[in-house]
Amino acid sequence: MVALNAETMGEDEVMTLLQKALFEFPVLRIDVQLPKWLQAFPEENAFVAAALGAVKNAVTNITRMRDCFDLEKLFDDEADYCNPDEIRMDLGTGCAEITIGAKEGLFYRVLGEACGEEIGDDLALMQYLQSVSSIKKKFEMVKDALECAEENGYGIVYPSEDEYSLEKPELVKKGAGYGVKFKATASGYHIVKVNVTGAISPIIGTKEQSEEFVADTLRAYEDGQEKVWETNIFGKSLRALVGDELSGKSNAMPIELRKKMRRTITRIVNDGKNNLICILF
Repeated sequence: MVALNAETMGEDEVMTLLQKALFEFPVLRIDVQLPKWLQAFPEENAFVAAALGAVKNAVTNITRMRDCFDLEKLFDDEADYCNPDEIRMDLGTGCAEITIGAKEGLFYRVLGEACGEEIGDDLALMQYLQSVSSIKKKFEMVKDALECAEENGYGIVYPSEDEYSLEKPELVKKGAGYGVKFKATASGYHIVKVNVTGAISPIIGTKEQSEEFVADTLRAYEDGQEKVWETNIFGKSLRALVGDELSGKSNAMPIELRKKMRRTITRIVNDGKNNLICILF
């Protein structure tokens, strides 16, 4: 309620009255602007959820436009975010907008958790970016080969031009004439997808106990494989036991046999033969 003398009221008083009236209008929408770097994460991210959760809790008590000023104390008890610098309101449309700022150190904490590395300052960030850039360049070399191996079982990383090594040219006789032989070497990578099969057969006890265990496992299997993977067998999960078996088989090929396989593939590539007879000892 505002008491005014309508006969003596001037323009300023009319504008003040209208503004106060508009502040009593209902709030239709509140827009929240997060720091740009935080917008790269989904709403499920813990830090994003914390900021939005604080806003959602606060807006439950905001019904009129003048209530939006309560958002100035939105993060009084929050260690990671700053209170909004201003509350921007469009009284004609019932919309308000706030910008949330992050306190010092939050950027590096969020980045560190996302990367799985401890990043505490600009120096650590630049060192991390340099290492990631180096890894990315190496991965780009093998990415297509890995995708091909995933799809077809076999992928090739072709040598780049800076890896070519030219041997000394030599004179060669070709029929009635002579020519010059240029020979170059370079290293490529051949990626083979190998399906490894592993099995474990733990001794459960009597036949009746084993049958009961199998029945329980089959029921769990019908509900989803994840439950079976977490089955505890002698203090270890089935996933861990199978992982040990598969890792053991993957490492079972002796070094000498690996060298022979490499020499065999090298001959196939260089000789250009379509047929292969391979005897490994």
